[in-house]
Amino acid sequence: MGERGKSSAAPKGGKDVVEELLGRLNLHEEGEDDFIWEEEVTNPPEKAKWLAIGKVHTSRGFSPMALYADMRSAWNPAKEVIWRKLEDNLFTIQFGCLGDWNKAMKMGPWLFRNNYALILEEYDGFMKLRSVVLDKIVVWVRVLKLPDNYLVEHVIKGICRPMGEIKEFQTKLPAGFAGEFVRVRVKLDVSKKLHRFVSITKEKEREWYQVKYEKLPVFCGACGLLGHWHEECSTREHDESKLEWGDFILADGGRVCGRGRGSGRGPGAGRGTLMGRQRGILMTNLMQVTCMQIMEGMWMIIDMMTWIQMTIIL
Repeated sequence: MGERGKSSAAPKGGKDVVEELLGRLNLHEEGEDDFIWEEEVTNPPEKAKWLAIGKVHTSRGFSPMALYADMRSAWNPAKEVIWRKLEDNLFTIQFGCLGDWNKAMKMGPWLFRNNYALILEEYDGFMKLRSVVLDKIVVWVRVLKLPDNYLVEHVIKGICRPMGEIKEFQTKLPAGFAGEFVRVRVKLDVSKKLHRFVSITKEKEREWYQVKYEKLPVFCGACGLLGHWHEECSTREHDESKLEWGDFILADGGRVCGRGRGSGRGPGAGRGTLMGRQRGILMTNLMQVTCMQIMEGMWMIIDMMTWIQMTIIL
């Protein structure tokens, strides 16, 4: 079993090796005394409760311990959360109470290192792990300046349908939001390009409406996919003045109130844009300068105290 802050080692074989072996080897175990679940398990366990399976949407390597710490800070769970590492970038997460479960599963997306989405799906504890598809995240999207007669359920769902499965929508904005937009909670496929506009055809004329995302992982300005920067897209350099995706798809400010670590960011910061990365570098430099100044101040105080002691002795 996994422990909080610890992970179980995954087998070295990996998915591709196991599948290759099963397809290639001539297994002769069928004549042996097989274990048959329905016949031998007289008191079967119930479906797992508050259990999720997840992975981080990135091709980069990372420390599982860093992921656990980041999510612990973001979720601030009331009960213990137990992580079990199944293989590289595949985990089961056992929550300890309904409140922690609802927060993790319904209040995302959750961002590791403020850049990469943690993709979560409910797991029953029985399904073969490789049968679970982890390719979608749920985000809030704003559709800007829809006319009044379009603010009805079937129209909103129809307009936003190309983006993905519609989980919820709000025509009346909750406290903390203001503006001329409709909020739609959409399940995005991370293997598809981000939509920048949605449309409706009326009287043979197509009308376009801009969409903005409230909280988005790192995305590529060149190809529109989540999980990498434009500088990491393909092997060629991209002219930043000609990028098709950028800050214009991000909702300015999001909620009026602030967000904690791992749960959100300011506009543009670290979200797949050159400006965001530059701001991150600037903040890092400022922190380094501040630390140096503090250390210099401490050494000055120590030198002064040493001088005073020597003066008293003399």
